[in-house]
Amino acid sequence: MLVERTKASVTKIAGIFFYPGMNKIKPQDEKAVNESPVFQSQVAAGLMKIVEIKKAAEAEIASDKETDEDPKANDETTTDIGEMTAADARKVIRKTLILSDLKAMKSGEKRGSVLDAIDKQIQKLKEAGEGK
Repeated sequence: MLVERTKASVTKIAGIFFYPGMNKIKPQDEKAVNESPVFQSQVAAGLMKIVEIKKAAEAEIASDKETDEDPKANDETTTDIGEMTAADARKVIRKTLILSDLKAMKSGEKRGSVLDAIDKQIQKLKEAGEGK
């Protein structure tokens, strides 16, 4: 499950830390998070958004085409950028503020525009940390 925290602060819900930006929740933690009254109230208040991205068709994943069209896939969703269209992957990357998550996204990724987006986001975070 992908959750975007829209508030510029860190919170802990059901033992999970939520940082500003995109947060990937492990499958084994999804139930506890979803059932938490605190999480439910934060979603209702717009402080958290559950992000659902459709799994792309193999041809769309293999291509690095620059499109923002919806993937032509089934109703299955994904949290893995390797299963998203390049456009959806770049959207997730731009909202990811955790350096270790960005570095993990790089492994196995072959699409040039997605790798460029990861590198740009890493650089942006490093510069922000250095006060530039």
